[in-house]
Amino acid sequence: NTYSGDVLIVSSGGPISTAVGHLLGTSPEATIELNFRIRNTSVTQFAFNPKRHMLLSYNNLPHLDDPASAKLVTYA
Repeated sequence: NTYSGDVLIVSSGGPISTAVGHLLGTSPEATIELNFRIRNTSVTQFAFNPKRHMLLSYNNLPHLDDPASAKLVTYA
């Protein structure tokens, strides 16, 4: 069985930073720093195919782009 399509996973900063660190090959210390930088409600995108796993975007807040929303940005 193979799946082709988009998947939404909602998670906390720890698993997100671990996945990003794994894809980028960062040290454990750098992975912890990635976790401290994750903004609440941010969007990180990955792409997977049989040959590659890729980080497409990290820590974006497209739903809070309005300047009036700046005060809503918080960190884990």
